[in-house]
Amino acid sequence: MDKTGEKEKMTIKKENRHGRKGWRVRAQRLVNDKPVSTDKTFDSYKEASAYETKWLNEVRTGIVNKDGNQKWGDYARLWLQNLIGVSEKTRESYEYKVKNVMPHLKHHKLKEINNSDIKRVMRMMWKDGYSRTTMQHAFKVIKAILDQALLDGIIVRNPCSTFKKTTNMTLQHTKEPRALSKWDQNIFVKNMLSMSTKGIYEHGLYAFSCIALYTGMRRGEIACLEWEDIDLDNHYIGVSKSATQLKDRVIIKEPKTKAGYRKIKIDQRLRDILVKYKAAHKRFYLQQGIIPIYNWVFPTPNNEMQKPNLWSHRINDYMKKWDIDHTLHDLRHTHASNLLMYNFPLTELSMRLGHADPQITLRVYSHFVTGMESDIDEYMTQVGT
Repeated sequence: MDKTGEKEKMTIKKENRHGRKGWRVRAQRLVNDKPVSTDKTFDSYKEASAYETKWLNEVRTGIVNKDGNQKWGDYARLWLQNLIGVSEKTRESYEYKVKNVMPHLKHHKLKEINNSDIKRVMRMMWKDGYSRTTMQHAFKVIKAILDQALLDGIIVRNPCSTFKKTTNMTLQHTKEPRALSKWDQNIFVKNMLSMSTKGIYEHGLYAFSCIALYTGMRRGEIACLEWEDIDLDNHYIGVSKSATQLKDRVIIKEPKTKAGYRKIKIDQRLRDILVKYKAAHKRFYLQQGIIPIYNWVFPTPNNEMQKPNLWSHRINDYMKKWDIDHTLHDLRHTHASNLLMYNFPLTELSMRLGHADPQITLRVYSHFVTGMESDIDEYMTQVGT
């Protein structure tokens, strides 16, 4: 009996069961006069010894007798319920990722989840056809849930922390931003312009696309623009909000960071496009007998904001129709690429895009800068010896 009044009996033995060799860990311990035991088999002595150490630590800290037997699925639901300080969109995303993982982990006890379980979940998700991005997000959610369990004293270590060291799955892989070529840009703008004469909605689609291409604004930021946000006299668009779609519901929220609040300078070309669209917009609603004129830049006939997802679907469909292998969001990347190609200052580009730090801009678009290095001789000749 040790100083805490607890008795322990542990053994690690080599066994050959059903023709399979392994190492069996058997342990028994009295804690507060209550028996606690474990009996598990491992492929190697190293694994068995590590488990023995881990189990003893759990017993000594009281973890085995606390909530370690709680199922991951139950704890994950509790974690979701207790989330604070996150947007509805983020909460919805977390719920989706937990749902993806549930079939593979929900019946596992928190204290028994190990590194191999995490790898198995990732393999099963890959087999089920999930993208690497979805897998990466799911992994982050699993890690966040187990981090909370660690803080709650339910587990003694997070098995996700050693994941990168024990697997060759490249979960951190993310696709590099893709920009439209000059050829694709010309085709896209030309076709959008020809469509703009067909009606007010086609005209709006053209104006929406041009704002995306010539300012780098995000879809949600453009979707909820009001005419008061656009100063055609001083050539700028003010960004102070963004629209997010949650299933069939749309919410308008403030930017996540201070950098999201910004005034984006527009060129004469975009100003002229918006002047013509605004006049057509006013003319159309006056013809319909609708007064006052709606303040949304892109409204529905009943004075509601067009859903953000609608713009993606429509623009992406047209790109596909015109054999342009890109999406609406790629127009933002194209804007950044175009400016970088002509050595536009990185700090100013960062502000235009609404990035909190120029390092974010550099990290996201570094591959666009490759091959654009300045001639070092040109600068060094101007530096005194």
